[in-house]
Amino acid sequence: MIRKELHNFITSENGSVLGMVMVFFLFVSIIGTTLLSLASQEIMLSRSDIQKVQSEYYAESGLNIALWRMNHAADGLAAFSNNIATVEVDTNLMILTSIGTSGEKSTTIQWKYFEDHPFNHIITFGQNLDTSNFTLTSMSAHDATQFEELPTVDMFYYYSIADYIYTGDQHFNSPLPSGIHYVNGHVDAGNGTYLDGTLIATKGIKFTGHVTINAQKVPGTNIYYPALIACDTTLAENDEILGTPNLIVNGPIYSTGFICFKGEHISGPIIAPSVELKSGVVIDDAGSPQYYQNPPGFSTVTEEKDYPKFFKKGTWTKVN
Repeated sequence: MIRKELHNFITSENGSVLGMVMVFFLFVSIIGTTLLSLASQEIMLSRSDIQKVQSEYYAESGLNIALWRMNHAADGLAAFSNNIATVEVDTNLMILTSIGTSGEKSTTIQWKYFEDHPFNHIITFGQNLDTSNFTLTSMSAHDATQFEELPTVDMFYYYSIADYIYTGDQHFNSPLPSGIHYVNGHVDAGNGTYLDGTLIATKGIKFTGHVTINAQKVPGTNIYYPALIACDTTLAENDEILGTPNLIVNGPIYSTGFICFKGEHISGPIIAPSVELKSGVVIDDAGSPQYYQNPPGFSTVTEEKDYPKFFKKGTWTKVN
C-alpha cells in the first residue's frame, strides 16, 4: 500500500516536471520567433532606409550628369535614363527633374539651372580690356569677365520692331521721342541728346557733351532692350561706340567691335570684343540685377555649344 502511494507520487511529480519543461520550451520558442521576426523587420527597415538614401544620391547624380551633358553638348541631351536615374529637362523654365531609384524606393529632385552668358556680367570682352582709370561697383558674380564667343545680334529683328528708321549718317543734339531708333549709318550724339529707349547704328556711335540714354523694358516683361547697339553691317570696321565725359547710359551696351568710354557713368553690362575704360569712368549697377538678362534678338548659342550652365548651391527642391 505504501509502495503504491509512493509510485503515484513520483509519477505525478514526473508529469509536473514534464509539463513545466514543455511550457518552458513553448515560452522560449515564442520569444525566439518574436526575436527572429523583429530582426527580420529590422533588416527590412534598414534596407528601406538604405534604399531611400541611395535613391536620393542617384537623383543628385543624375542632375550632375545632366549638367555635364548640357555644358558639353546640346541642352536636349540632358534628358536621359539609366538603371539608377531618369532625368527630364525643361529648357523654357530652365529646370532639371531627376528621379533616382534604388530597389523599391525612389526620390525626385528638381533643380533650376542658370546660364552664364555675357549679359550676366557688368563687363564682358572677347579680346582686350583696358581699365586705365575707372571705378567698378557691381553685384557679386556680375564682375568683368572674358568669353571666347560673344553673342551676335539679329539686326533684322531690331529693324522690324524699330519705331524710327533713319537712312544715312545722323546727328542728334536734342531729346528724341521714346522708342527704338535704328540708324543705317553713323551717329553723332551731341550735347542735349536724351533718349528713353534704344539707339542702334550700323556704322558706330560717337558721343559729345551731355547725353543720357535710358534703356526700356520689352513690353509685358521685366527684360530690357539694350540702350546702345553698334553693329557694322558693312564690315568696314566702323562698329565702335566712343564716349566722352557727361555721358550717362542706364542699360546694356553692345558693340560688335570697339567700345571706348572716358569719364562716363554707366550702369552696364558692357559687351564688346575690345573695351577701354579711361579718365575716371564710373560703372555702377546700383545693386540691381535688372539689366543682367539676355535681351531679345541676341543669340545665346555659339557654333559649338551653349554658354555654361550652373547650379546655385541650396536651390534644389526634393519633390518626394
